Amino acid sequence: MTFASLPLRNLVRRPARSLLTAFGAAAAIGSFVVLVGLSRGVERAWTVQMRDQGVDVVAMRQGALDPFTSSVPEELTDELRRVPGVAEVAVELGHLVTLETGNTAVLVGMAPDGWLWQTLRLEAGTLPTLADPESVVLGSQVAAILRKRPGDTVEIIGRRYTVAGVVQAAGILQSSMVFMLLPTMQTLLGREGKATGFSLRLAEPRDSATRAATVERLRRAFPGLAFFEAETAAATHHVLQAFRAITWGTSLVAFLVAIIIILNTLLMCVVERTREIGVLRAVGWGPGRVLAMVVTEGCFLALVGSLLGVALGYGGLHLLVSAPLIRACVEPALDVRVVAEVVAAAGVVGVLGSLYPAWRALRLDPVEALRYE
Repeated sequence: MTFASLPLRNLVRRPARSLLTAFGAAAAIGSFVVLVGLSRGVERAWTVQMRDQGVDVVAMRQGALDPFTSSVPEELTDELRRVPGVAEVAVELGHLVTLETGNTAVLVGMAPDGWLWQTLRLEAGTLPTLADPESVVLGSQVAAILRKRPGDTVEIIGRRYTVAGVVQAAGILQSSMVFMLLPTMQTLLGREGKATGFSLRLAEPRDSATRAATVERLRRAFPGLAFFEAETAAATHHVLQAFRAITWGTSLVAFLVAIIIILNTLLMCVVERTREIGVLRAVGWGPGRVLAMVVTEGCFLALVGSLLGVALGYGGLHLLVSAPLIRACVEPALDVRVVAEVVAAAGVVGVLGSLYPAWRALRLDPVEALRYE
């Protein structure tokens, strides 16, 4: 028997306990996969949306928890345009709505002359016009769910609107949106003259120094608004920062649970094998070799747990985003980097979970251990 096979043989002695330990660690690691996948999915969806629309800076009310709770005067549009360095400003009104099928979508109102309309790529139909204000454009996913085509009607918040067009499949956010003219939406929601935010294009967006100076100028001129550069909006927005902090805090607790599970299992293994460890020490095994054996067992349990955890997390993540409310705003982001992080974290969990049992094994006196029954 080789040294490499000994830790595996020790774990196979109690297959049920070893499997339960691995599944316990997998549950903790799987929760990490789900939370990180959701967090990065939200960030990626936001970044893709901003990039596709050519937005350089987004603005909303200072202190607003999210774009939907923000409320700003529409009249600020002209004032924002007059700031040096700002090329174009588009005013937006966003609202979460429940569709006829029970699915959730993001309703977006945009000014009739806003440049954001030109960023929509239609696969069918046309854009709404002032001549036909009671019309909407559906994102591709919304159109597929509702089974609507141009010319059909759709009910939104108790009123029926004509489907003017359908947007080509793009990012998950845009695909889950319904677009209408801003005045029409303001009337629907009873929010005349109000918006939730602004999208800005800068005159020189590629020059980082000029871009930063323009953003700083905007912040000084409009202290009641929060401005975010599109490239870093997902990383700097306080709501996403809070979500990221909650994700990592919850993941830390999950990994602590995994460490305790592995520690408990290995500690029982050491106690059960007290006599065996005494024999190994008596035949010449040094402390380093005993330490390596116990730590290897811990790492093996953590590795199996990480592989099971990735599988559980992947399935759980896709099951979670099948919920209409979540599917409307996030696409799961699980890539090689996340898997590598999980495996690396599992290695740390395995080492930390085996340190105390290994220390207990090293403290065993060979003579006393041989007398243990």
